[in-house]
Amino acid sequence: MAVLLASRRSVATKLRFLLRQRTLRDRIPIPHFTFNVGAYNDAECLSKFRFVRADINLLVRCFQLPRVIVTHERTRCSAVEAVCILLCRFAVSDRLIVIIDVFGRSPSAQSNIMLFVVDHLHSRFKKTLFLDRDRIAPQLRRFATAIKEKGAEIHNVWAFIDGTVRACTRPTNGTMQRCVYNGHKRKHALKFQTLVTPDGIIAHVFGPVEDRRYDLTILRRSQLERVLRMDPRFDGFIIHGDSAYGKSAHFASPFADANVNPAQVCCQEEHEPCSG
Repeated sequence: MAVLLASRRSVATKLRFLLRQRTLRDRIPIPHFTFNVGAYNDAECLSKFRFVRADINLLVRCFQLPRVIVTHERTRCSAVEAVCILLCRFAVSDRLIVIIDVFGRSPSAQSNIMLFVVDHLHSRFKKTLFLDRDRIAPQLRRFATAIKEKGAEIHNVWAFIDGTVRACTRPTNGTMQRCVYNGHKRKHALKFQTLVTPDGIIAHVFGPVEDRRYDLTILRRSQLERVLRMDPRFDGFIIHGDSAYGKSAHFASPFADANVNPAQVCCQEEHEPCSG
């Protein structure tokens, strides 16, 4: 019996050794070097990060990041590298494992750094991300003019609002699974409310919210209309959305009645290309 047990232990040890060897052999090697943005010229920076080197350094200062970042997982890097990881991740849809040769870091380390910067930006610039009124208010007339010049019949529209759906994995909790399931699109997802201005910038973002919520419900929960109503600089200007958003002093939507007259149909047809 003792011989049999010893033999089984020996076989188990050999199997563990072989599995460990195979794991080490199949692991993707991580290059060991320190990232240096100065090694890239402006053309390469634009290709990889969508910003030239001078603008990357400007972003580092504007983001108010510490010179050396230490994440909760004890991953250390410079502020410049952290911003470059964030920009690279947002610039392309590749997985983090694809860009290990750019930063010389494992995908998990890149993820730790990226999430640290995202959390930092959200906590420090939360009000600006919701709606940067001081930047937008002086440009309202310019935005409305740009939309009018595209052929819109409504001459005081300055932005377009809509819900953005982002698919997610199916939650294991039954109640949560029902909350995030979108019966129309037949998938589990989270929804964000976004506001886009004619210059292509997302001027407002709110969420995530369970995808089963209607657009009007998300608008009321965000209290965006209350914020606009309290700022007199936005009086006389409106945001255009689909029929779910209704009509108010600050919002306009297409004619929802099935019995629209020819003039209303013409107005909607002329305005649709402007919001596309």
